Amino acid sequence: MRRNKIFAALLWVLLPAAAGAQDGMTRVLGDIAAHSTALDVLARSRDAARAANRTGLTLAAPELGFDYLFGSPADMGHKRNYKVAQNFDIPTLSGAKRRAADGQDSVAATQYDVARTALLLEAKKQCIEVIYQNQLLALLARRQQTVARLAALAEERAERGDGTALDLNNARLSLAAIEVDRAEGEATRAALLADLKRLNAGRDVDLPDTLYGTPDVPADFAAWYAGVEARWPQLRAAEATVGAAERSRRLARQENLPELSVGYMQETTSAEAWRGLTFGVTLPLWSNRGKRRKAEADVALAQAQLRDARTQLRATLEAGYAKTVALARSADRMGRAVAGSNNLPLLAKALRLGQVSQIDYLQEVDRYYELAARELQMRRDAELAKAELTAADL
Repeated sequence: MRRNKIFAALLWVLLPAAAGAQDGMTRVLGDIAAHSTALDVLARSRDAARAANRTGLTLAAPELGFDYLFGSPADMGHKRNYKVAQNFDIPTLSGAKRRAADGQDSVAATQYDVARTALLLEAKKQCIEVIYQNQLLALLARRQQTVARLAALAEERAERGDGTALDLNNARLSLAAIEVDRAEGEATRAALLADLKRLNAGRDVDLPDTLYGTPDVPADFAAWYAGVEARWPQLRAAEATVGAAERSRRLARQENLPELSVGYMQETTSAEAWRGLTFGVTLPLWSNRGKRRKAEADVALAQAQLRDARTQLRATLEAGYAKTVALARSADRMGRAVAGSNNLPLLAKALRLGQVSQIDYLQEVDRYYELAARELQMRRDAELAKAELTAADL
């Protein structure tokens, strides 16, 4: 909380246009989530995968048979056979096929979540960069005003004869350099907004914010990680893969069970007719060979991937957490240094009174604004690191 107050106070000095934490980034991310053509493709791919998983879940088609047999010698007549049969397999009757399909549906859904999170994280980072450029441009505008007042003072002195052309030229050169920096900043901001427009399905994006408005990371990493681990898309995808593999293993086991066939048969000749039920059993002695071993291997692989995902996730987030905290603390220290070194009003007064030279004044102004720009950069870096930590909330 103290850090936010320091940062807000500094931005009130440097960025007078900022009146408080703004929610433009949340709005832009919501628009992208609603309009992104890339997300639409991902969603349709997920739905297509679900539809594919739902094929083959019913019993086999009933079998209809008809035989017309010619007798020999000819006086035996002809024989006609009619048969209707239905095969019943245990995996379909027990629901093992449906449960395996449910597992594959979960995999498709979590894979979509992983891809969606990655796209929105990219968009959030772009938003952070835009807000940073807004801050930097506001800082440059304030710096330009400061140097413009210096140039006006130098011009007045030159007209009175107590100033030099060198002082005036130096002030004008400083103004020109600031103009170049502002033009580069505007170009960078335009490029970032164009990239956000691409992510937003070609719709224009407006993001004038100069504050990030994101909450601080909790002080206790262990408690924070315990709450975020279950929501992390990559981990949920790995868990879904394990569940799907286990259901496929149970399906493979049931596919080794015999398949039953029940039907009706009629056999007729010119003088006789036989009718009755037929029963059959299909023994999968060879057709499923190796399926069970593969299913067991798939389960072992998925479980190993889940263990690795948990290990990698904790290590990655712990390192990112430490980086975020360190960057935020460094930015706080820089903020205090910038706030403590803001002697611009005193310098302007001393310059008017002739107590400091124009060159010394310009050097002090440049040092102050370079420190302020450095703090903005450090805040941006901390926000980018924080975005990685909070990707599960997108």
